[in-house]
Amino acid sequence: METIRSVFMDTGLYFSQHTDLDELINYLDKTDISFRSIAYESASMSIAINELKKGDELKNWIAFANGPAWKHRAQVHIGLGLAIAKLKIPFLSVLNDIDLKMFHRIADGCGYYDGVFQKNHTVTQKEIPAYFPLPAFQFYDQGIGRSLWYNCNAEIKEVKQMIKTFPLERQSGLWRGIGIAVAYIGGCSEKDLKLLWKSAANFNYELSAGAALAVKSRMGAGSMTADTDMCSKLWFMHAAFESEKDLNTTLVSKSEDFNLAYENWLNSTLFEMENAFRLASELDN
Repeated sequence: METIRSVFMDTGLYFSQHTDLDELINYLDKTDISFRSIAYESASMSIAINELKKGDELKNWIAFANGPAWKHRAQVHIGLGLAIAKLKIPFLSVLNDIDLKMFHRIADGCGYYDGVFQKNHTVTQKEIPAYFPLPAFQFYDQGIGRSLWYNCNAEIKEVKQMIKTFPLERQSGLWRGIGIAVAYIGGCSEKDLKLLWKSAANFNYELSAGAALAVKSRMGAGSMTADTDMCSKLWFMHAAFESEKDLNTTLVSKSEDFNLAYENWLNSTLFEMENAFRLASELDN
């Protein structure tokens, strides 16, 4: 967690002094591969804020996101969400030229920012921000869930109790955010991961779906870690044994069958998140 905070802050400071894109990319690509996407996320936020403050279209941000930052697009879109939340700009008004498939990542960034920097309003008082569309709120809550893992310093019991203070209908998004944070950051033992699975209870699917999103993000950036892999596969195994609907339990004894089922699960989870936001956006319109 401290490494991620340091990478994010250092990148923001560098951008404030070096706005040339080539220099910026050179700096970002010197970041440790395990957390290089976090540096790109920070740069994304800074670039977006620069343009949005001026009321400009996101031309530089789009060039950055669709060009040198393409491998890190999950975190880059989260960075845009951070910028939107910081400036409190109406969410949908910013996204005319943005790939709809990435809207759920942007929404996640909004929730994360408010969960960290507007904690009293967002987490304690459970306030609904005026700038964010209600039909897509589960993805905003996903970002809040990620913030809880940081705010609670990875204390599992504290995380569980904090989530319980939210209305039941919001807890699925929060647990998915916990899944993303835990799988992406790493550092949890197998014992911790099993305790988290037990703590999530009726929200096990959301927890494992979050881990799947973290895996897809790291795979896309070429920064897969042993911790992320272990977390995702362990929770997937739990889901497999608990629900024949997801995977016939006899498959896990054959490595090729398991790997195929696991890959299909990763892909279907990402598709489900993208499709859910698409439907939510249509409701909002």
